[in-house]
Amino acid sequence: GPRWASWNTGVFICIRCAGIHRNLGVHISRVKSVNLDQWTPEQIQCMQEMGNTKARLLYEANLPENFRRPQTDQAVEFFIRDKYEKKKYYDKNATHVTSKEKEKKKEERKRDKEPEKPLKNLGIEKPQKKEDQQLELKTSPKKVPESTVDLLGLGPRWASWNTGVFICIRCAGIHRNLGVHISRVKSVNLDQWTPEQIQCMQEMGNTKARLLYEANLPENFRRPQTDQAVEFFIRDKYEKKKYYDKNATHVTSKEKEKKKEERKRDKEPEKPLKNLGIEKPQKKEDQQLELKTSPKKVPESTVDLLGL
Repeated sequence: GPRWASWNTGVFICIRCAGIHRNLGVHISRVKSVNLDQWTPEQIQCMQEMGNTKARLLYEANLPENFRRPQTDQAVEFFIRDKYEKKKYYDKNATHVTSKEKEKKKEERKRDKEPEKPLKNLGIEKPQKKEDQQLELKTSPKKVPESTVDLLGLGPRWASWNTGVFICIRCAGIHRNLGVHISRVKSVNLDQWTPEQIQCMQEMGNTKARLLYEANLPENFRRPQTDQAVEFFIRDKYEKKKYYDKNATHVTSKEKEKKKEERKRDKEPEKPLKNLGIEKPQKKEDQQLELKTSPKKVPESTVDLLGL
């Protein structure tokens, strides 16, 4: 039974589909855990008004005859994008209107009545040159070798770059739910990668990560198979760091650079400050004499430290 839901589309979904729905963006699908997240009355109402049966009639109205449901991760992702993002099979003559859509229409009417505010001139960006596009492609990580296959034994097309591991689409959904302070998920072939992110992946990788995060794994440990068991294991592994090697000496390139800079600072001798000195106060008679014989002089108290 599904333990996840896309409340704005009104459908219950499995953990694999939850990961794909999250990647569509919150403007298309808003994913929540059925039993872990808090639900507002509005969100519950959306689920009650729609449901999977109604949603299927609405979003799959124009599905081709003899259509075969996708089985592989990639095929499932393409189908979900066609269904909810592109609305390829959507019933355009549908009369079903949710409470949220009613409120949206009310807001649109209000906006039409209100005078338009002038928009900021943001300008138009120039299209990228072919050279720049090729450069971007070069910066994305290379194809993942089969040896890095994760829990499910499926060829991963996702990665958690800050933990340095390649993951499958099911695990990507769980990693996203951990929060970006623990795991930062990216698509291997769809997202753009910075040199720093690529370096993190190269320095760690699945083998090193397993030695680091599973150092204290119990003997005869069985890998989880069900969705719920996989989620609990991933949370124990990365969030609670239950099996983490506390004596680990793994240091990233960023940390190495930081340490080098600190050593340089320690070695550099402190620069001696300029000897500003303190002059004896002049007598009143001498000050008067100086003022008479020379043009107006700025008193020393007003001269700044730099001599300007």
